[in-house]
Amino acid sequence: MFENLKVFKKIIVTGPQRAGTTITAKMIAADTGHDYIDEDDIGIKSMVRMRAVMNTDRRAVVHCPALCRHAHEFGGRDDTAVVIVRRPIPDIVASQKRIGWPAEKEELGRYGLESGTISKVKYRYWDNHQKANIKHPVEVTYASLKKHPLWVPKQKRVGWGPRQTGAA
Repeated sequence: MFENLKVFKKIIVTGPQRAGTTITAKMIAADTGHDYIDEDDIGIKSMVRMRAVMNTDRRAVVHCPALCRHAHEFGGRDDTAVVIVRRPIPDIVASQKRIGWPAEKEELGRYGLESGTISKVKYRYWDNHQKANIKHPVEVTYASLKKHPLWVPKQKRVGWGPRQTGAA
């Protein structure tokens, strides 16, 4: 499904938390043969560690929704694609509530805001600023992931926690 992304040395997967960024990044890594780098491996919001990863020769898919605000800063390179995952906002909000996601205010602060719905903010920022400033922007809809062999139907994901993409 994502074999066309093999040409890029680095593939950044970002978007709102709870949009499906983890499974998308793992699917892309599986299809391209690139290493998967989880946001925990780069310190979730560490620009220093993200730059270090970007400056290696390692072929990698980097999962980094907390760095969504800065995706365009890494997307100006010929060897890099930036993937944003689009999922209906009500589904994202429901998922955030289901797991008790605590970082809405912190994420809004990255955009200089004190209130709002972070998924709306991130999509608007992508559409109005970032996409035009990225050499290879890629948009993936959450619904399209159902075609991938790593997809697990919703009814089999009941009770799963954050970033869980397979059986525990």
